[in-house]
Amino acid sequence: VTANVASLIADRAACDMSIISHEISKLCAYMRHEGITEPSCEIVESVTGKKTVFEAFYVSNRILKRDIDGVMSYVTDALKKGAEPFSLIAELTGEIERLYRIKCAMKSGMSPTDISSKIGMHEYAVKLRMQALKTTRSSHLKFLLEKCYESDLLLKSTSADAQCVLISLITCL
Repeated sequence: VTANVASLIADRAACDMSIISHEISKLCAYMRHEGITEPSCEIVESVTGKKTVFEAFYVSNRILKRDIDGVMSYVTDALKKGAEPFSLIAELTGEIERLYRIKCAMKSGMSPTDISSKIGMHEYAVKLRMQALKTTRSSHLKFLLEKCYESDLLLKSTSADAQCVLISLITCL
């Protein structure tokens, strides 16, 4: 992989290691399927999503409060600013994955420091999410995660309208 390709992947994922990992897996699967041995910047741009940066904790808190109107308002604003529905679905999925991982780690008795180290998130951010997660059931987060994966699969395997899929996902909150 060239330095330009690696830099592009990191930029498109806003240097979020969990997103970088997911996007590299997706890129590798695509390349295997297409018989491509060396990724180019063009391939990276066509296969990977571009992360939009959520306002710190806003979406997390709206998800945990099951505030559909709050998430919808945020997403509508992001779409007006040019964010792609696919990217917003990826962001929602990533945040729900982080919340679920933190919740599972909390249930197993891990400390904020250990959780931070394990998932690659700043300890302060972990502590804030841990506080907010105290009243959230892991079964609800697992349900949301399944809905995110279903939405992702729907987008990748059909010609479904991405904005409709995004709205449908938000209504599951």
